[in-house]
Amino acid sequence: MIEQSARTQLAMLASNGGNPPVVPDHDECLHHRRSYEGFDGVAAYDGELEWAGLVRSLDRESNGWRGDGGRALGESLAAALL
Repeated sequence: MIEQSARTQLAMLASNGGNPPVVPDHDECLHHRRSYEGFDGVAAYDGELEWAGLVRSLDRESNGWRGDGGRALGESLAAALL
């Protein structure tokens, strides 16, 4: 995991001309955090849109995954990890 972390950091530095990333200020980080937790007028993030998209993807790629006890779902996840 250390090697993977180092590769990721080097790729990030290379993509930014060797400069470290700009870290957002505290207020911006807090705003984005609150956008996931919900605040006045905005519901908390629940991943509903992403879940529906993932289900549609499985329907397209793995016929019958809904009725096979999860076998096709497991195969799809295993293939995605390879």
